[in-house]
Amino acid sequence: MRNVFIIMSAMPVMVNSSIMTRVYGADYEFATSMNTYTTIFSIIVMPFLLVLIKVI
Repeated sequence: MRNVFIIMSAMPVMVNSSIMTRVYGADYEFATSMNTYTTIFSIIVMPFLLVLIKVI
């Protein structure tokens, strides 16, 4: 059980939210799709934010 806790603490929060919604019977499909969309969106937006930070 300790190994499970260590692995879970190393996971990003977005993965934990999908797991917890499924465990507690919430809309896990929505949580999973939002995790996917935000991951893809961050890949697109992050370079622009890094450039913006360097400019400012």
